[in-house]
Amino acid sequence: MSTLPNDEPLTRKSLSSTYHEYKKDTEYLAGWLSWTSQQCGYTLILEPKTPRLKCRARKAAKLSTPKTQLVEQPQYTIKVTQFVEMAHAIVDFEPKIEVPAALQSVFDRDILSRTNVSRWFQSGHKDHGSDMRHAYSIGILDKARNLLRPLMPRQATVSEEVKVQNRFAGLTVEETDLLDDLVVEVKEDKLPRMTPVSVEQDEEGIEENFFFAIASFLEDVNDVRKYIAGQWQHYKTTGEGLTRVALLSNTASDLVRSAEKQFEFDIVRPQKYPAARFPV
Repeated sequence: MSTLPNDEPLTRKSLSSTYHEYKKDTEYLAGWLSWTSQQCGYTLILEPKTPRLKCRARKAAKLSTPKTQLVEQPQYTIKVTQFVEMAHAIVDFEPKIEVPAALQSVFDRDILSRTNVSRWFQSGHKDHGSDMRHAYSIGILDKARNLLRPLMPRQATVSEEVKVQNRFAGLTVEETDLLDDLVVEVKEDKLPRMTPVSVEQDEEGIEENFFFAIASFLEDVNDVRKYIAGQWQHYKTTGEGLTRVALLSNTASDLVRSAEKQFEFDIVRPQKYPAARFPV
């Protein structure tokens, strides 16, 4: 099978940024913890999510996005500190409940993603405050995961070297299934479907995630570019597969354009970077 430069096979139907997967995992964990802890008697106050885009910008983005991509969006926010409180409520509940083993995979991916975010900022920024915030968030997730682990029927082992999975799924342009916006374990029926919940951030944290989202999106696009360049180099060397490479190139271009439209829905904009002045 053809592979990307980093040996990651093209196994999905559309281009989806690393940041999008990271955001999905975080919102799923927040949703699962919120719902489950409340079933265990925990009193959780959900804050309505405040839209960041102005009406005109949101309407324009909606009109430019295929209907099949308009999936359920988080309507509420919680604080990251509540992750541990909710995990305690679940662990202390009697009779003991069983936590799906697959939930650990989502925790592992999210922690790894946040660790990569932290490394990315450390490589280009000397900001002790940012480092402390990232380390704090990672510590909260790790503590919540460890609290819940004894309630899982078996240990779900995920190597620390495993990459954030599923960035690509094949160079095929077709209508996107709504299920594609669910985390892998939900699509595979290993975890229940949950209403996503966002994690509250201050303006500085929003700006950090905004620039990380841009950087990860450009990195993903560059991976596609390198893959296509490699396919053309193979044709130049062997003289084989011209039609295939031409179709791959056209399809890759269509995928990137589609991902560019979706990108506006993945990001939360800092107040000083409105869509009207800084469009995708």
